[in-house]
Amino acid sequence: MVKRNYKNTVRVIDLRGSESWLSDTFISPMTCCGKHYKSVYHYMVHQKALAERNLRVAKLVEKASSFMEICKLDRSLEISPYCVWKEIEDDVHNQGVIQKFRSDSNLQEKLLALDIDSPVRVTGGKVDIPLLRSIKTILRMEEV
Repeated sequence: MVKRNYKNTVRVIDLRGSESWLSDTFISPMTCCGKHYKSVYHYMVHQKALAERNLRVAKLVEKASSFMEICKLDRSLEISPYCVWKEIEDDVHNQGVIQKFRSDSNLQEKLLALDIDSPVRVTGGKVDIPLLRSIKTILRMEEV
């Protein structure tokens, strides 16, 4: 009788290393809703400002170049209880991540080659692995 080791191997994705391109803060120019953004995070904060009807912050986001500037602008937004942001945040994020990979053929190739179908553990930040799996499917469908 042969003993087999059925231990699941877990792939580790470290956002502080060579896989930082998976992060929403990774600088990767993209176009979404007819506007140009430097990253998914830039897009998210811009949309958050628009949802709060804060045009001053929205304009500052368009001009911001550094991650720290965007963080500061993000923290400056106080979401009122009547704002729709909490209702649309996930949809805005999903759209931004999809556009990130549609806008950059190099990142698209990297994502399609990435093994995230088996168990994955992320370190150094957060990544929505189920969303990335769905985007891979969408990109494969668009290739046909």
